[in-house]
Amino acid sequence: PHSYAIHAAASARIYHAQLNAKQCQWSYSRLKGTLFFGNDKDTDTPPNEAERYWFRLIDDVSGKTVWMFKVPLGIDYEVDRPFFHVFQGMSRRYGFLFSDDDEAAVFAGKVKAQVFKYAIALKSRTRSIRSNSMKIRAASTSPAGTISRCMISSPTPDSFKHVAHVGVNKDGVFESKGLDSTWNDMIAEL
Repeated sequence: PHSYAIHAAASARIYHAQLNAKQCQWSYSRLKGTLFFGNDKDTDTPPNEAERYWFRLIDDVSGKTVWMFKVPLGIDYEVDRPFFHVFQGMSRRYGFLFSDDDEAAVFAGKVKAQVFKYAIALKSRTRSIRSNSMKIRAASTSPAGTISRCMISSPTPDSFKHVAHVGVNKDGVFESKGLDSTWNDMIAEL
């Protein structure tokens, strides 16, 4: 019945700091509650493709949304500390201070996975429409298109299962096994 999907939730407080300050001085916003990461469900023509994902902070006492941030496509979501994650908005940097390290790790993994997956899907769709005239930088890739360490999260205890493999053979050619077609297309481009 809802027009949105929730991917992660955790207890958190919101901090902010000035953009481009020489020394980052964090200020507590006095906002705390349950932080949700979600997205609007697919519709025929979404109002803004780049802002389908969002963070919402719900006050635990009143149950009302007290803060919301629409996640831009190229967000650089960083795990500064296991309990403190940061990203840059248009007017300031934001920080999430989590109460539990395990919840924070799951939250970061969901944010990075969903935003990266959406960026790849949008890139494939755009390429077919505009034939490479528009380049979209995925949230967790470097400008050269390589995979960065922040894209890879640690598995939770006893949950690791090897389902796919990507490597380079002795001739310098990428090889893959067990990947879906979206990933195989991206590797073929490399």
